Amino acid sequence: MHSGQLTKASTLVCSATVGTLSFYPSASYHYGRRRAVFSKNALLRRAMESIRDWGRDCYCEPGKDNTCKKRFGWQLGDLPFGYDHKYTYSHLGYNLKITDMQAAVGVAQLNRVAEFVETRKQNFRYLKTLFRRFEEHFILPEATPGSDPSWFGFLLTVAQKHHSRAISSFTILTIVEFLPGYFLAATCFASLIWLVDPIVLSRS
Repeated sequence: MHSGQLTKASTLVCSATVGTLSFYPSASYHYGRRRAVFSKNALLRRAMESIRDWGRDCYCEPGKDNTCKKRFGWQLGDLPFGYDHKYTYSHLGYNLKITDMQAAVGVAQLNRVAEFVETRKQNFRYLKTLFRRFEEHFILPEATPGSDPSWFGFLLTVAQKHHSRAISSFTILTIVEFLPGYFLAATCFASLIWLVDPIVLSRS
C-alpha cells in the first residue's frame, strides 16, 4: 500500500492486523529505501520490535529501564538467574533501526505527504483523460468501489482483440516505444503495460 490510500473513508493502515509500508524513493513518502511494519496488536508489535532490534528480549522504550519491574529477576535459558534482562537476546534478530539522518529526512517529508498524494491523483486523472480516446484498444484502470487510491502507476490492459499478434494493429513493444514521447516510463508483461510513477514532465 502507499501513503494516502483510503478505503471506505479509512486509511488501509487502520484496517489490517499487520501492515507494511515501503519508503523507496519513488514512493509517496520515503527516507532512504527503508520499510515499516506496524500493528495495533501489542503482542505482535513487541515481537516485531524484538526482531528489528537484534532479537532483544527487553521491551523498554529508548531511555527507559525496568519496564517489566524485574530487570534482574529473570531466568532465561541457561543464563544465570538475574542476568540483566536489558542485554538479553532470546532469538535471532536483525539490526533494522533507521539512522538519525534517515529519520530526519522522513520527518521533514511528513508536512508534504498530502501534496505528494494529490500530485499522484492529478497525474492519474491526466493519464486517464489522455488514454480515453484509446479505450477501443485498452482497458483503463478504475478504483475499487469505496476506495480513494494514491496511485503509484497507471496500468494499461491491452484489449482482448489485440492479444493475438496476427490481428493486432500494434504490439505491446510498439506502445512502450511510443510512451517516452510523452515522458512516461513503462514496463510491460503479458498483456499489461505499467506506467511507472507517472510524473508528467510536459503536457504540451
